[in-house]
Amino acid sequence: MLHKIFIIVVVVLVLLVIVKLFSGCHHRSRMCKSHSSHEKKANWVTKKIAKELKMNEQQKVELDRIKDEIMAKKAEFKVNHQEIKNAVLSQVKSDTVDQAALNGLFGDKELEFKEMRVFLVDKFAEFHGILTPEQRLKLAEKMEKFHSKCK
Repeated sequence: MLHKIFIIVVVVLVLLVIVKLFSGCHHRSRMCKSHSSHEKKANWVTKKIAKELKMNEQQKVELDRIKDEIMAKKAEFKVNHQEIKNAVLSQVKSDTVDQAALNGLFGDKELEFKEMRVFLVDKFAEFHGILTPEQRLKLAEKMEKFHSKCK
């Protein structure tokens, strides 16, 4: 009996973590390190990349276009976060769990992630294509330096 209760508690905790991961952060708590908007962060990152890599005007225009396309695609997926959050919350409140409904919802989410992955790889290839060999080398060095700090 104790083993069964333990498994139920673990499953509920896992579901809550999944909901939190899919729902994003919409408040300013200590657990949420993101206090500025995603758009502001994206703008800051693109300006930083353009400055660090000494991009020309044409490259900056292309970088902004890529950023805008990524942000537009991201906005499409944000709508679905609330749907998952509401679905799991309603399952928690119900007497029984509709596993088929949850599996269907998460299956749809997996398809969206796959679509987003393909989209982001395409945008990465576009970004890579606008860089000169020198800029790619400098970017690689910056990435290696960043990753060495984060070990």
